[in-house]
Amino acid sequence: MGNKIVKSVSLNISNADDAAILKAIKRRNFSGYVKRLILADIKAREAETAVKNNFEPSEEQTPALEPEKSLSAAERLEALKRQKGESKPAQAKPWVNQPKS
Repeated sequence: MGNKIVKSVSLNISNADDAAILKAIKRRNFSGYVKRLILADIKAREAETAVKNNFEPSEEQTPALEPEKSLSAAERLEALKRQKGESKPAQAKPWVNQPKS
């Protein structure tokens, strides 16, 4: 036997997925086919990992974020007043049943 290691694969003809696999590999060299699939998967994973590890955005791609200035309570109140001043004041609706004076 020597340097060989045997790994088996179980396929159930009652299972639709397994039946499709059996039909697809009917006349193929199963061992060679599985080996090629595994090698292709290994290469794809290595390429994916290399892309993830080598991606470091340059300073040109990443805008520098300026720290936000924290506002004091008075500054926040002034900002709220300005916002209210910019929006239209609500129109007073006439009363349907106005009290008689």
